[in-house]
Amino acid sequence: MTEEFFEPEEPSEISPEIEEIRKKLAQSLAPAQVAASGVLKTMEIVAASQAKMVSDAMDAVKNAMPKWDFSVVLPEFPRFQIAEALSRLASVSGLPSLHERLPSNWPDEFDIYAIEEIFYTDGLPLAWVPREETFCLMLNASNRSSRVEVLVNNREKLVEDCKAVLKPVTHSAFVGQLPLAHDAIGALKNGHHTAAQALAVAVTETVVLHEFGKVDADAIKKRWRFDAGKVTAADVGFFGAIAPLAKFYTPWHPASKKARLKELSRHVSVHQAHIDHLTESNAVIAVALMASVLRGFDHGYKNNIWGENSGDNIFYDLSCPGDSVNKSVTPGL
Repeated sequence: MTEEFFEPEEPSEISPEIEEIRKKLAQSLAPAQVAASGVLKTMEIVAASQAKMVSDAMDAVKNAMPKWDFSVVLPEFPRFQIAEALSRLASVSGLPSLHERLPSNWPDEFDIYAIEEIFYTDGLPLAWVPREETFCLMLNASNRSSRVEVLVNNREKLVEDCKAVLKPVTHSAFVGQLPLAHDAIGALKNGHHTAAQALAVAVTETVVLHEFGKVDADAIKKRWRFDAGKVTAADVGFFGAIAPLAKFYTPWHPASKKARLKELSRHVSVHQAHIDHLTESNAVIAVALMASVLRGFDHGYKNNIWGENSGDNIFYDLSCPGDSVNKSVTPGL
């Protein structure tokens, strides 16, 4: 079957600046035109509309197409390479740029599929912390051990990153955990890594338990999955913070006869504490994960991605369209 591409109707009046942006945007989105043609057409209309109509129009797009699925063009579209064009469009329309919607530590260009792999295979946080410089070093490292080494070698910077990323966390749901989070960060800064890991894991577990209820690794991966091919820019700050929890909740019990998990584990840290598991590297990961999760939930609440204003607390399994999950616990602590 021959693929047909639409030709957008020209608005009756359009300035040279808007026309230039339209052409560059269309060129940037060419590889994904089949998958995103409707969104592109709407963006062109929005760009030529009056400023006061932009917000309503974009809300309509989000409601109609809550997830952009670029997975069909994955071989040709592995990165968010349209950031510059969208940022220029946003400067005209008054909307937040793509980069402004992403976690503050993410660079202008990145491989989102590599990030997804690090989230689920390595269980390492990349949303909100660490800072962009460390983030890029981790992304360019060849394997998990190298990425962990980057985090440990930049521990002092990470401590400051975690402090900074918690400053905007103001939602009342976390008022009882924020002081403990800062204590965990302080313990890591002062070299008390066993105490830092134990406290950071306890804070993360408390927040997740009260927000999600009792969960396991499968629930994290299915119900709140970070799907690189479908997740929207606005949702990355929430789902990206949640994604490494799948590794964090990997089950282990002595009765399994399997070797004790060496990588950061909620089960081992809480129920089977052992000096071989409470290590400097696991402490660094635990503190970073704690800060990422707290900021991610706060971001979710404030942007109506999570919580009482997010749509009756019904969330969709991004990997299984149409499958929904009802949140069974009341948001907050």
